[in-house]
Amino acid sequence: MIYMAVNEITEFVEETVISEVFGIWFLIGAAIVFFMQTGFTMAETGFTKAKTPAILL
Repeated sequence: MIYMAVNEITEFVEETVISEVFGIWFLIGAAIVFFMQTGFTMAETGFTKAKTPAILL
């Protein structure tokens, strides 16, 4: 009986941890994509003439 309660608690903790790890990884991935887009914009701006960088933004 005690084993069943411990097993249920363990499963709950595992599901919670997996959910939290997924959420954190999702936010990290979103931040990486955001900064990747910013870097690409900066690189493209560097390859254009000085009077036309506003067109890229």
